[in-house]
Amino acid sequence: MLHTTVAMLLAVFSFAVGEKPMDGIRELTVYRPHTLEISTNATPCVLFENETRVDSLISYAHKFLGYKYVHGGTTPRGFDCSGFVYYVYNSLEFSMPRVSSEMVKLGHEIEKDEIAKGDVIFFKPTGGGKRIGHVGIAINEPGEPVKFIHASTYKTGVKLSSLDEGKYPQRYITARRYL
Repeated sequence: MLHTTVAMLLAVFSFAVGEKPMDGIRELTVYRPHTLEISTNATPCVLFENETRVDSLISYAHKFLGYKYVHGGTTPRGFDCSGFVYYVYNSLEFSMPRVSSEMVKLGHEIEKDEIAKGDVIFFKPTGGGKRIGHVGIAINEPGEPVKFIHASTYKTGVKLSSLDEGKYPQRYITARRYL
């Protein structure tokens, strides 16, 4: 029975992430209740039963709340803002560029009032300017106030914020949908 369940979960995983067969699997662990963890030769992936790819992305991102901010960081040892987005998206084998100026060139532009979980939000730098200076991943349901998870500062690390707080409304540039 367990082998059948694992085979079914692998089939669901392959379908959900839309990738080629998982011939690079190093380790497969089934936890109770309802969690399948697959380690491949790439970044570890986690897919929770009955979740969409976007839900899995958000669940995975939440695992890093409180992790430290490190300029140029792209691993759980420390993230900068685009390194965090890069790491989380690539955990589901989505080929996200490393830098925000390349991220913004991909995906579909989303109106501010349509931002929903999984969308990437782009901001101007704290000091102003037109270039992209910060990014985060939206975690809200469609139509709800926009909240996002991001690697913020050396002091706070990975945290949750609202698009309505602080200077985020003035710094907002655009949002993109990739999934």
